[in-house]
Amino acid sequence: MSKSTRTPAAPRRLILALGLLLSSGLQAASGPLLSQQQLRQTPEHQVSAPPASMALAPSTALEYAREVAVALHSDHDGRWQQEGDQAVWRLILRSEDALSLSVTLDAMQLPAGAALRLYDGDGLLWHGPHGAIELQRHSRYYSAVVPGERLLLELSVPWLARASTALAIRSVQHGFRDIRPGFKSGSCNIDTACSAADAWTDAVRATAMITIANRRICSAVLLNNSRQNGDPLLLTARHCGVGQDELPASSVRVYWNYESSRCGGSPDGSLSQNQSGSTLLAEGAAADFSLLRLDQTPPAFYQVYYAGWDASGLAPTSGVSVHHPSGDEKRISFFDTPARARTANVDGEPVESWEVRWSRGITEAGSSGGGLWNSDHRVIGQLSGGNSSCENPDGTDVYGRLDVAWQESSRPDGQLKAWLDPDNSGIRRLDGRDSAGGGLNANADSYSGLPADSQELRLDVLANDGGALPLQLIGAAADSGQIRIEEGRLVYRFAPAAQRDVLSYEVVDRWGNVQSATVSVSRADPVALPERGGALAPWLLLLLLGARCIRRR
Repeated sequence: MSKSTRTPAAPRRLILALGLLLSSGLQAASGPLLSQQQLRQTPEHQVSAPPASMALAPSTALEYAREVAVALHSDHDGRWQQEGDQAVWRLILRSEDALSLSVTLDAMQLPAGAALRLYDGDGLLWHGPHGAIELQRHSRYYSAVVPGERLLLELSVPWLARASTALAIRSVQHGFRDIRPGFKSGSCNIDTACSAADAWTDAVRATAMITIANRRICSAVLLNNSRQNGDPLLLTARHCGVGQDELPASSVRVYWNYESSRCGGSPDGSLSQNQSGSTLLAEGAAADFSLLRLDQTPPAFYQVYYAGWDASGLAPTSGVSVHHPSGDEKRISFFDTPARARTANVDGEPVESWEVRWSRGITEAGSSGGGLWNSDHRVIGQLSGGNSSCENPDGTDVYGRLDVAWQESSRPDGQLKAWLDPDNSGIRRLDGRDSAGGGLNANADSYSGLPADSQELRLDVLANDGGALPLQLIGAAADSGQIRIEEGRLVYRFAPAAQRDVLSYEVVDRWGNVQSATVSVSRADPVALPERGGALAPWLLLLLLGARCIRRR
């Protein structure tokens, strides 16, 4: 059984002139711009062309980026500047024709108070701030993706800690498949924003897209355990490659709530809710499963769901699968005829699986690892492969069976039981549980010190709000400037000569609950920022002393 991959058709640290952040650190994705002056002052490094070969272990998991080795360091590349009481280092990476860029960092020596932010080539903040603890949790740090062929790294540290700060860029990942919202998957896929998915909201919230070493995409599902203690256990497919030499579990980045806001509407999902790092707990070839423990519990305002599961081995008569086909926003597929147990030959390897024929929807490359849910809303397997497609809707897909993975090996690192039932209670079925989040929560935002040369600002206020997704903006107003809603963001212009404004907006969640929140914005006059090299001039040092950024699916 084979399946071809589909080729795609084609923030929030605000930099003050003297460096002050007043907005929430949880906000990410599109937001205000760096000033054009700051962009012009940032050195640019041209990344060499990526190799034609992936040079990864054989797999048919969805590849989206190629890796280019580099040897860049904050001591001799980029540019340091003093901005208020902060030392700020910036460097632009450019890889021609890249659809997205990400980086692998190592050799980090970061003080408390360090913050890394990732911008695109236009100075639009996509991810951050990331603190020293997160960045240095493992020997290498794999960043989130930024769209386009230019990526701006910004590291800020307390000025007095500059001399003891270091950061190295080990490699750059050049995206050749678009990971941004778009029509990459087949049109017969069903958005989880559609009413057909309303009964499966918990399954939707438990499902995530994952990237591995910023080179592969798969789907995954968050599982509950018998202690029901919120242990962040993530199930995916073994063939995705987590744990291989070049694809360590620490390189896994999880993107939550990446879904469209409207059924059948233009793709507008946000990649802002993400987290990095995991540990591989167990895996098995017979059921094609890998179980990971995330480095951190997903933040409460992500409002994820810990899925229930069924390892009894009872064949499901109906149910769904939730997944990310071709790296697109979340989709849902339905089956209403009984699945059958079979040993499937998936890319030459036997997999003990549930074979499913869909009544609506399909799966694609990138859907690998997405959970199969029975009619009791419990996970019974994860996607291994298949031949369904929009051109072949009657094709079948196969899911590695949870009951086989339960004790596939007698060792803890080869079974699910040791982790899903750590107290050996003997249960084989468990209901899901909600995370700590709950209810609609529209949070006030503050953007202070916007660059005076900024024009139209795109504010991703929803990235800091919580509630039953999808959240949608339904109204907005400004005291003096111009404001509109576009693709789930506030698009704002200051009134002539205005230095500050107060915006308001209303947001509605999946169930029709409505809340309002305010956004305060202000801007500062541009100020020339002093350049700082590797060493202080003697006169500047004295001044400072005085004064003090089936193919596998």
